[in-house]
Amino acid sequence: NGLENSSNNFSSSIEENTATAIRSRLDNCIGISYARIGWIAFKNNWKKTCYMMLELETVSIRKVLLSIAIGDLDCAMDTAAKSREGSLIFFVLMYVWELDNHKSQKEAFYDLIRQHSE
Repeated sequence: NGLENSSNNFSSSIEENTATAIRSRLDNCIGISYARIGWIAFKNNWKKTCYMMLELETVSIRKVLLSIAIGDLDCAMDTAAKSREGSLIFFVLMYVWELDNHKSQKEAFYDLIRQHSE
């Protein structure tokens, strides 16, 4: 069990260092899609790196699409609401609406819309 924890910590450290290196190398690149890098990381089971790239993404639609793809509906709803982009809010709302098993997310989304409409 101790060996497993050590291995997880090592893997987490590698992911963190990789994410930091990606950011330092690409920070000045115009038009870089951190969401695309995050998706590649997610597909390769580097979830921590994926979430770090998600945090770096500045384009709302990219962030929303990655959030939905990885199943983080809270992030998708929050990003859409904060963006105040009607079409993006509608997109997330319709996506969530289609998910029968996420009724609590619908209520949370409506609350976010109310909070950010002030």
